[in-house]
Amino acid sequence: MRAIITAFLMFSMTIPQTNAQIDKKQVASDLATAIDQAIERHKGEDSELRRKVIIRLIECGLVRGLLSGPMSAVASEIFIDVSKVVATGKLRLAEYKELVDVARKESTEMKKRGDQKEIFLLLRSCLTFGDVKNIDTAVAELVY
Repeated sequence: MRAIITAFLMFSMTIPQTNAQIDKKQVASDLATAIDQAIERHKGEDSELRRKVIIRLIECGLVRGLLSGPMSAVASEIFIDVSKVVATGKLRLAEYKELVDVARKESTEMKKRGDQKEIFLLLRSCLTFGDVKNIDTAVAELVY
């Protein structure tokens, strides 16, 4: 399953749309489960960790949505779906919508600044969040 998740989130990967739709929910579920477990391991270190993770997932979805190609669109949807699953039962809908607004604002400001290092770090974080075996690292990087 790890290979499938990694393949879904690679920039250059292409697969038939029908396979993407069949596996998308499973990929999102696996990622969300791993993220919830990582948040539980690190939550004592940062009380706002879940919110930070959700914002990062939304940012990843937004950034991936800007890239061309069918896999970028699938990856974008998966990141947004995962952010919703991670928020379910933990945040009210209004709080989730606030985090979506924060992520959009941060992404827009990052684009305006044009800081290549900042963009690179975001993309690297997104790739880390897209691989189940690296989820703990991705979550830990948001603890500060």
